[in-house]
Amino acid sequence: MITGPTPVNNACIEFDNTDQSNISFNNITTDCDSGIFFKKTQQIGSSTYNIIKGNKINQNYRGIYFIEALNNKITNTLISANTKGIVFQNGTQTDPGSDNNIIQDSVISSDEHDIYYSKRSGNNTLINTTFNISKVDSDGGNLTVKWYLDVYINDSNGNNANNIMVGGYDKNNNLEFTTTTNASGNIKTRIVEELSFLPDPPPPPLFQYVYKTNYTITASNSSYKATAAVNLTESKSITLTIEPVPLNVHNLSLLNSSGNNGIFEFLITNQLAVNINDISWQFDTKDNNIISSLQNVNLTPGETIFAYLKHNFTTSSSYNVNANVTNGSLQDSINLNVTIT
Repeated sequence: MITGPTPVNNACIEFDNTDQSNISFNNITTDCDSGIFFKKTQQIGSSTYNIIKGNKINQNYRGIYFIEALNNKITNTLISANTKGIVFQNGTQTDPGSDNNIIQDSVISSDEHDIYYSKRSGNNTLINTTFNISKVDSDGGNLTVKWYLDVYINDSNGNNANNIMVGGYDKNNNLEFTTTTNASGNIKTRIVEELSFLPDPPPPPLFQYVYKTNYTITASNSSYKATAAVNLTESKSITLTIEPVPLNVHNLSLLNSSGNNGIFEFLITNQLAVNINDISWQFDTKDNNIISSLQNVNLTPGETIFAYLKHNFTTSSSYNVNANVTNGSLQDSINLNVTIT
């Protein structure tokens, strides 16, 4: 335990141009200017790749103070009752400041600012760390907030669903991650972004919140699907139960390509116990062409039909083609990335 009082402008623990140190399991309770201070004292060099783990830092002016400190990691640390929790100093749009630091599995609860930037340090990240968003002053720098997301997939009988494709899409429908479940129905824990504090041009120190949440989480194989919406403002564990897709389009593939010509196939299956009538399909080439079925079809329970089509693409490129099937009330779609050369 390190206790005070200590003269103002001193640090309880100070490192000058220090690399790869480990500060672990200290109780820093005093009245220092900084509980832990990473300081640059030379023109070239900075404090880098240090680990601050399992500490309690409270009742200082600054809990942790970085001056041009890079690539450091703070984990499992309680930073509380300080005037300012973590301070990142220096940096411009072209010169490095206190950049690329990670605060993970920690709690920041300060009197004035939980996170404070002096000038424009950048690319610092909070992971599964509790803080007060109203006590962040990014001063034209940037800061990213991320959380853990665990996903478990089962079927309607409660059985673990193995080898299920799981995807996460942000609020703008951009793919954040894709992975598959293991035999226990779980995916490997993902670290997913909630928001970033970004400079608001111009001039600093104004900044803007840029959110990626809410997320859409999908789970699927060739004939079963599930979807859930997740507002990721803290670490979460969710469960999705996959169900048969009543009108299922699947096995979209590029059978052959020659020059700019591509021949595609996809299957349509009725997975209900009753007939599905008036089924039509559309194929979006993503080449400013949509190809539609010539006539509607009816499918009996369990029946599958094949659709074949040919398209001459205007240029050699990569395309995310889409097949969509509907009968007006039921609908399904599938995408495929293809390269036409």
